[in-house]
Amino acid sequence: MKTNLINNLTNIHNITNKRFVLYILLAVCIAWSLWLRIPYIGVPILIVDEALYAEIANVILDGGLPYRDAWEQKPPAIYYLYASIFALFGRNNLTAVHWTAAITVAMTCLGLFLMISSISTKIVAIISVFFYATLSSAGQASHFQAANTEIFSVFFCVWALYIFLRKPSSNISIFISGALICAGFFFKQPAGMFLPVIILHVFFTPGNTLPVRIKQSSILISGFISATLPVILYFMFHNALDDFIMVGFWHNILYMKDNDLRYGFYAAKNNISVFTKGNTVFYAPSILMFFYSLCRISKRTVAGLPVLTADRLYAIWYPASWVCVALGWRFEGHYFFFALPAVAALSAHWWTCAFYNLSHKAMKGRIRAWLILALFAFGLFTCIKTHLGWSFTLERSYFVTLDPLKQKQTFIYHIAKYIYTNTTSSDKIFVWGFCPEIYVLSNRRTASRFIFCNFLIGQMTGDKYYYYDRQRFDRIIPGSWDKLMDDLHKNFPKFVIDTAPSNYFKYGKYPVTRFERLKTFLDKYYTYIGQISGTDVYKLDEKKFQHITSQ
Repeated sequence: MKTNLINNLTNIHNITNKRFVLYILLAVCIAWSLWLRIPYIGVPILIVDEALYAEIANVILDGGLPYRDAWEQKPPAIYYLYASIFALFGRNNLTAVHWTAAITVAMTCLGLFLMISSISTKIVAIISVFFYATLSSAGQASHFQAANTEIFSVFFCVWALYIFLRKPSSNISIFISGALICAGFFFKQPAGMFLPVIILHVFFTPGNTLPVRIKQSSILISGFISATLPVILYFMFHNALDDFIMVGFWHNILYMKDNDLRYGFYAAKNNISVFTKGNTVFYAPSILMFFYSLCRISKRTVAGLPVLTADRLYAIWYPASWVCVALGWRFEGHYFFFALPAVAALSAHWWTCAFYNLSHKAMKGRIRAWLILALFAFGLFTCIKTHLGWSFTLERSYFVTLDPLKQKQTFIYHIAKYIYTNTTSSDKIFVWGFCPEIYVLSNRRTASRFIFCNFLIGQMTGDKYYYYDRQRFDRIIPGSWDKLMDDLHKNFPKFVIDTAPSNYFKYGKYPVTRFERLKTFLDKYYTYIGQISGTDVYKLDEKKFQHITSQ
């Protein structure tokens, strides 16, 4: 009896030790994900998108609504997240936003560990977390370090997959998974692709009858819809549903329609190689594992054996992730976040299999295993050297437009400083072009719903006409110019800044003087100050303004 007790205690001790080591490794991987992001936490603006979200968040805090009072085509969740952070930590506090993004990446790592643990070994799960932590920072800072929509969208998608895989037969789990996918969808639309991932997994699960498949798919969709309805009702009750649909969705459909397949191949050829550079050690094995899973599925199906859950998930999840990246045919760097969890998981599985399958007792097997390990180490070395630098502070090894540690500053800083110095906190400004950074860095609010002016000239940044530098006035949003002039006559900004002389985001051919209604407004109420830091600056003329308004 005493011997049995000692054996039981020993077994419990061994299990506890294994779990302790596992938790330590998980904590190290999560800490690694945070450490990689720390050097960029304090950068004011990592990408223009952050400035867009920040200014719309300020509009929300002032009592406005996105789409009705601030036009931008992303789903609404990102604006309200920024607004919540600003409400807690202060307006335009991008440092707090970057910390939120870093913590979200860390929590995605935890969700990925739990998800992969439910379908594979703990070793594969730990390696997956390490790979995702590395990949989420292994690229241009403006795409991989910025607090963009994809980081938050992927967080919800990974947790949705985990909750489903943990109890795939539970109606509650399926419903929650649908609601979480909806949350990801309201950060970035491609997250909706995770609905068919789970639905296909349900339909191909052995033992599921047709009624069960239909029932579970319906519950998943119900979870998605139940999370959608409050958002629709919110905008409807605030008389902004039409704006929400037009700006948030119709404009995106128009954008996708104009980016044809031919342009998609052109964008893929130019962007995929850039945003996967140095990361072959992750991407190549993930492709191999995907095809290996397909082969194993075929082999087991022919043999009449049940298909493994991991193989079934990989066969569906991996291509769906790349569809998310490809939607819109742009292949921008931050779009790759949708593929990173799948790439990390499949790559980890491949490397683990490659090492263990070759590490048997025979000397040749051990040599082959260590060669595999050396190959992985070399690939990881290449990745870190390419993207992350070598100093303990992780030296900033690639250019960030608004990095204050860079000696050469852009025109944006200078004009923002000028505006800040020559206005009060109650003054509003209007920036003509695509440069919302001026609003954020000058800490002055927009006088118009047009945080950027693409809607007014028919330009869609990133589509084929943008890259070919062709104007498309036929795509101007109907009624947008009336709304602009109403806003300007209502708020009368202290300064109007025309960024066309700088040709920032290809606005060089669209100066304010080209548009008669805007030119007439400026001639009537404003005085041309001159060109300041590559922008044309117009100041409200108090004498003109008082004379005209007094009549």
